[in-house]
Amino acid sequence: MRRAVCIIAFLFLASAVTRADEYRLRKLFTSANGRFETHLKDHKWSLVEKPLGRELYRFSDYRDRAIWFHTMTLVVSDDGKDVVAVDDYSGQDFRKNPEVLFFFREGKIVKTYRLLDLTNPNFLQVSVSHFRWMAYGVNDFGIKDSEFSMSTLDLYDYLFDSTTGALIAKQKAKLLSETAVYVYGEVSGLGGTRHKIVVDCVIHGNAREGDTIFFDSKNRRWEGSGFDESLIIDRGQLLSVKGFLFNVCHGETWR
Repeated sequence: MRRAVCIIAFLFLASAVTRADEYRLRKLFTSANGRFETHLKDHKWSLVEKPLGRELYRFSDYRDRAIWFHTMTLVVSDDGKDVVAVDDYSGQDFRKNPEVLFFFREGKIVKTYRLLDLTNPNFLQVSVSHFRWMAYGVNDFGIKDSEFSMSTLDLYDYLFDSTTGALIAKQKAKLLSETAVYVYGEVSGLGGTRHKIVVDCVIHGNAREGDTIFFDSKNRRWEGSGFDESLIIDRGQLLSVKGFLFNVCHGETWR
């Protein structure tokens, strides 16, 4: 019953905030050192060296006339040779396993990755027109010393060679120790620092759907019940509130 109510409420909220769920259309991205920036005109991107106003190369704004890089985030290396297109707020159909990560070297695409190459599709944030699959924020992904780093919502850290797109390393986030659990479900306050979460799905650790996990939280408290949260808990102590609404965590939409 609670799940049905949550789904109805989610759909109502999503329809009410349609303007906030529109495509992002962006033309200008700048390297971390400020030396290089992208320009977009007539579906063609150019990479410009700002101090000289010199165009270094161009690359296309689409693949198969369906994927438009100006709706994504472009990351430019400090030497201007590498560009990574990240479909971090995707308007594609996640059920079709779309390409979501694109590596360019001097304007030529050298490597792409599909959604299933990078994350578990049951741990996505899905709205009426978009989905998120990776951590988002100013410092959550970028290029440094020819290496592109990023993290997924299920807390895997990735490291790629930005010049070739080759995967260098993949590992679970340090918070996800052997004794920790990363779970999503309904949180209730029990008074003071005591809380519980009824597990809807398990992202990491020794827990099962339907389990009730009791924990202490000194810095974050919930009064009452009915709060859907994604939490990392270790030996009865709250370590982190991730804030990800895994509204397809059981895979109903994926299947």
